Amino acid sequence: MPDVTAYSKRVRAPWEDEAIDTSRLPSGWTDVLICLIERGPVDDGDIPSKSARNALLEAGFAAKVIIDQKEAGNVATYYGRALYCQLVDEDNLEAAIAKRQASKL
Repeated sequence: MPDVTAYSKRVRAPWEDEAIDTSRLPSGWTDVLICLIERGPVDDGDIPSKSARNALLEAGFAAKVIIDQKEAGNVATYYGRALYCQLVDEDNLEAAIAKRQASKL
C-alpha cells in the first residue's frame, strides 16, 4: 500500500498533468527560470524578478533550499526543469541548456 502523506493527498495543479503553453508564461517567469536552472542556487538579491520568483515558488517550479546547514537561496525543482526543457523544446536538461545557451533564448 502506498504511503499516504499530506503531499500525496493535495489537490494536483493543472501543470502537473499536462504541458504548459510556454508562449503564455506570466511576465518574468522565463528569465527567472533560466537564472535558476543555469546559475542556481541563486541568492534573493540576484533574482531577475522577485514577483516571478514568488509565483514560481507558489506553483512548485522553484524552491528555497538549505545546503550545509545554511540558507543557500533559490533553485528550480524537477517541475521547473520540465518547464525549462519544454520552453527550449528539448527532452533532457543537458540538451536544453546547450540549446538555450547557443540560441540565447
